[in-house]
Amino acid sequence: MFPLLAAAVFAVPVFSPPIFLEAALPHYTDELIARTEYIYERPATSTEDLIKEVFGPLAPQALKIAKCESRLVPTTTAKTPLEDSRGIFQVNLKAHRADPEKLYEPEYNIRYAKTIYDKAGSWLPWYTCAKNLGLLR
Repeated sequence: MFPLLAAAVFAVPVFSPPIFLEAALPHYTDELIARTEYIYERPATSTEDLIKEVFGPLAPQALKIAKCESRLVPTTTAKTPLEDSRGIFQVNLKAHRADPEKLYEPEYNIRYAKTIYDKAGSWLPWYTCAKNLGLLR
């Protein structure tokens, strides 16, 4: 009885995937990619495009500041006893009266940062990044 069972166990062939699966795989992959692009569709206007639109000729400098402050991540937060900074330009709520939750929205944060820049007339409100980037004299 045991020799027959052993023979049956060793006689089971190892199957390779059916050929029809290989033919169906590219179609399935294309369909999956199409669905993924739909789910993760990029916004019509990128963060960099918004900065260029709002800051105009100052956009190259503004992009450097934003990348230094947050790496363009809208949910960036820096909270210490001296600051509560949020968003792309790290607007400090202890120094500015902005809507705390809206600061995580790229467009609001960028427009608010432009207002701060216009009032200051320089990149001084972003002193550390501006100094490190050579944007302050």
